[in-house]
Amino acid sequence: MVKIDITPDKTLFPKLWSSWYSVPQALAELIDNSIDARVDNWMEISINLYSDKITIADRWIGMNFEEIKNAVILAKSSKEWKLWEFWLWLKTSCLSLWKSFKVISKKMWENKEYKVIFETEKWLKDDSWEIDVTDREMESDKHYTVIEITELKSKTIATAEKRLKDDIQVRFWHYLDEITIKVNGDRVFKKVPELSEWTRKEIEIETPYWKITGWVGLMKDSSQKWFYWLHTYRNNRLIIPFNKIGFSAHPTVARIYWELHLDFVPVTHNKKSFEKESDQYKSVETLMELELRDIVAEARKKKWEELQTQQVKDQTETWEAKTSEAIKQVVTKLPEEKINKKLPENNVQSRIIHEDEDKEIQINEIQFEKYSTEKRSDNKILHIDFAWQNLSFTHIFDSIGSEKWPKLWNYDSGKKIITIITNTDFSTYYACKDLPFLALINISESLTEFLLSWKDNENSLTDYKRIFNMIIRIASELKEELD
Repeated sequence: MVKIDITPDKTLFPKLWSSWYSVPQALAELIDNSIDARVDNWMEISINLYSDKITIADRWIGMNFEEIKNAVILAKSSKEWKLWEFWLWLKTSCLSLWKSFKVISKKMWENKEYKVIFETEKWLKDDSWEIDVTDREMESDKHYTVIEITELKSKTIATAEKRLKDDIQVRFWHYLDEITIKVNGDRVFKKVPELSEWTRKEIEIETPYWKITGWVGLMKDSSQKWFYWLHTYRNNRLIIPFNKIGFSAHPTVARIYWELHLDFVPVTHNKKSFEKESDQYKSVETLMELELRDIVAEARKKKWEELQTQQVKDQTETWEAKTSEAIKQVVTKLPEEKINKKLPENNVQSRIIHEDEDKEIQINEIQFEKYSTEKRSDNKILHIDFAWQNLSFTHIFDSIGSEKWPKLWNYDSGKKIITIITNTDFSTYYACKDLPFLALINISESLTEFLLSWKDNENSLTDYKRIFNMIIRIASELKEELD
């Protein structure tokens, strides 16, 4: 039997380093290590960015020979359940941004300082897997670790100060009251967004694996860039910032803020993400979808209130009134064979032609009758002289679900009223810069569909276009006269 030596080739290291990290991500690995080493709450970490190098130093317990040796052995670690769980920091994250580094460390109450210098190109030329460690005598009461990184691969590192400070505020905000982190001499302070009153809710959910813990609330102002503050941590270490888990990204929910701790969910080797295909992560997705239903609904409500200014309401009412007048003229001008000038005896609803047959059920789920009562002062009911018959319609902006149609309507034959809903969860509502005009379009479409819905020629595209265009044109002309 012949044995094969499977010691990996040294080129394995550069391949690992090719997993690119941002400057904040790479330096976060070094901060993690310092935080893990502390034995009480006080600590100071200083980071300085220069054009040709980066230094990071902490005045804490330091490393002895055995610890500094383990630090440069690939994946060598005994730090399970701590921030710095994989100990790949000097090899993967750091060397993805620079080619060489130097570590100087002095352990508390020991009398030697150790120094390791790692130069990538020089090390690859040597067949040996060994690296030199030098030492010198030092007073036993001194203790520190200093890392100096040189031969920077990126020319923008020296200008990354703001990005690094912003990242530290998010990534390490649990520790910023206890420890001092300085970037180029400036201390980084905790940053917490201002929340709306009574919206914060604690999260504690039992799972078959462990507890999901954290809290969720609504920011007073929604994010303009979709950077919702949705941060997911493992053992107090930020894994995914701005993580949308349990709901879909949408402008309506861009004010949700949460801090979620998933200590039981496995992470990838570089700690950039959770293992999203794991059973643990999938269970979190399911449970958080249920947990966040109320807060998502509240976020959508607040977004709707922001958009529904008094000016929008007044303009919408004007368009509704002019559409009501327009439909009277349209009914008068259209011949009997195009539309039935008698009101239907049975209820009529929107017809959704879609490959998903379940879409038809969506209409039946909506309680239209709650909108069509004179007692609701926020829903104006407009009366139409429909071929000498009393017909009314009301239009409402309302949240009925992002998975539903942009607009739905229902005709109640008992009350002789058409209820039209513009779905505030649908993307067109937030993409449209003129909400009153969107209301005009949806009202005109709904009334056109209603006029054709119980005729034999209901699928006639020509008639549909003609009636829809007539309503829009006449309503616009009437509004122009008013302006």
